[in-house]
Amino acid sequence: MKQSLNEALDFCRTTAGSAANGALRAWRSEHTLTRKGRADFFTEADLTAERHIVSAIQDRFPEHGILTEEVLSQNIDAPYLWVIDPIDGTMNYISGIPFFSVSVALLHHGRPLVGAVVDPYHDEVFSAAQGQGAFCNDHPIQVSQQTDLTQSSLGTELHDSPQNVRHPVLHPDFTKRVGNVRMLGSTCLGMAYAASGRLDMAFYLQTNPWDIAAGALLVREAGGLAVNWDGHFRPLNAGDMLSGPPVLVEAFRAAFVPRS
Repeated sequence: MKQSLNEALDFCRTTAGSAANGALRAWRSEHTLTRKGRADFFTEADLTAERHIVSAIQDRFPEHGILTEEVLSQNIDAPYLWVIDPIDGTMNYISGIPFFSVSVALLHHGRPLVGAVVDPYHDEVFSAAQGQGAFCNDHPIQVSQQTDLTQSSLGTELHDSPQNVRHPVLHPDFTKRVGNVRMLGSTCLGMAYAASGRLDMAFYLQTNPWDIAAGALLVREAGGLAVNWDGHFRPLNAGDMLSGPPVLVEAFRAAFVPRS
């Protein structure tokens, strides 16, 4: 099993990396935008990255399913399922902000086996395999050692959504209970930063599977928790995600768990 995991991880890193490098080469180009929501877009670069990753999976693992953010999902009930975010941080990407990533993960019956989040601008590959730890460019990473929520640095995003009424940053006591908060524009990289201790914790409301599949594995393999408000881990469900050191996640849940 270890050998097959290593092969899958190598494939994951290589495929995500080549798609990310292609996106980086196209980054300074003028992009055609397709609107998905009020402030939600994708570009031809998203579609090119998606096609590249999907084609590689189809060639190597034709029996596997594929779940991707844009248009090429297929056979999503298969036991082995690749979950893809071709470019996470598209608004950063089209705005010229150098903080975006490509995320690819392989799940088996809903449990992540391998995952990679690639930041091509900063030449960083965050990766993990089940039971084998988490790494950035082959160097082991671990979650923050911070234990005091009032001193912690947190990552999140705040979008136009009915769910915002219960977003922790809008809680009247939020700034009194935490150190500071950062909105980085890429959920996948935010979770990778939580896995590497650059952020003490990351939390997101109404995530999709492609936002968290690889990042959740990174955090868990780096010694942290990646759970919803109830303390469960369901990477194929849309919902809220809290990730970071267990002591901070538990403190955060106790302080901000939605009451309705």
